[in-house]
Amino acid sequence: MFLLSGSKGVAFLSDAENLPFKDESFDIVYSNGVLHHSENTEKCVEEVYRVLKPNAKAILKLYSRHSAHYWLNLFVKGMITRAIFQYPEYEWLGRITEGKPVYGETRNPVTRVYSRRQLVSLLKKYKIISLRKYNFDFSQLPIIGKYKIRTSLLRIMGHKPHPGGIIVYGVPRLCGSRLELFLSQFIDYSWAIVVKK
Repeated sequence: MFLLSGSKGVAFLSDAENLPFKDESFDIVYSNGVLHHSENTEKCVEEVYRVLKPNAKAILKLYSRHSAHYWLNLFVKGMITRAIFQYPEYEWLGRITEGKPVYGETRNPVTRVYSRRQLVSLLKKYKIISLRKYNFDFSQLPIIGKYKIRTSLLRIMGHKPHPGGIIVYGVPRLCGSRLELFLSQFIDYSWAIVVKK
């Protein structure tokens, strides 16, 4: 968590379910792929609402249930490993997606996914400005993702990796093709959410 004050940044390590800030402290809250890993995502969303000033915005990313990645990869792995029959959804998803960390050493034992209806319910105190899926790419599909076919095809077509990926993933990332961007609205694994208090 970072607070920007003038040209200085301040970092806090804190619990998103109990933020150490006064009510109505912020003009904007940004969370990219974090809150769906909380033990109590609803409480985190309440805390975001609490610390926002009136009419202030929150920009959030949460995982989507109805996506190619969920149904073709995660759900299938859950069935094969039988985890889907042994644990609540948030736990078997956590074991499959974050059981062995990819970008660090921290394991996230909870992973939640949301349908549009579940998101509307979760965000009922907010005014929803934008709720859309984004960021699908063909590497989320079985076989294509495993053999890195997408990367090879995009490079052949002249796509170049974007250096912005270094900030989040440690390596440059290939941006989505036009077809992937179009398909994102239907089958992507990420919700881009803009809400207002």
